[in-house]
Amino acid sequence: MATDNQDLAMLDILLQGGWDINAAIEWCVPPALAFAVEDAALTNWFLQRGADPNAKCFLDITPLSAAVQYASIATIRKLFEHGGSITDGQLLHYAVLRDREERVEVIRYLVSKGSQVNAVLYQDSPRSFEQRKALGLGTPLHAAAERGDLSVVHTLITMSADPSQTARGSLMARPVLSLQSSLLGVYTSMEREAYKVAFREAHPYFKPLVERCSQTRGSNGK
Repeated sequence: MATDNQDLAMLDILLQGGWDINAAIEWCVPPALAFAVEDAALTNWFLQRGADPNAKCFLDITPLSAAVQYASIATIRKLFEHGGSITDGQLLHYAVLRDREERVEVIRYLVSKGSQVNAVLYQDSPRSFEQRKALGLGTPLHAAAERGDLSVVHTLITMSADPSQTARGSLMARPVLSLQSSLLGVYTSMEREAYKVAFREAHPYFKPLVERCSQTRGSNGK
């Protein structure tokens, strides 16, 4: 609450009283720095007092996870300058969920630092994977397709994301699209046959993307 309200006096009192600034808020909620990342001055306050961008909750979610989804690219870079790890926090998966500007820039930045475009969510975090596998865990491309985000899908594919890779954990786990060429066809030419293949073969995550393509095709009068 004090972080949300930017109440620095209360935060100082908590620190003086022994509050662990890197303690998780809840089992699935990372430490308080995660709630500060949209405000540059508040982020600096936390970092100056020892907040760790990589501090986790029970799941592999960190303040840097929140930053790549919600913060400016400048704040993201600052967290890396303060020890942020590219291998913790499922960063590329959270960047794909980003609604604000610089989405593609953030994705390219993370890949340039070593994020794996074909990594399945929590694949290297057994505890998190076991906790969440029943939901069906996919790659960043699965998440982008579910959101119908053409620009991110295109960006990931140009960076070697594999549309044939399956999600894991769920009984419904299937490839984003069984034929990689069909996905590329939907994005580029949006041919009628590609629609048929997509709706027949696609992982459920992919259908919003196909629908978006279909709407785009219709609005262009093609």
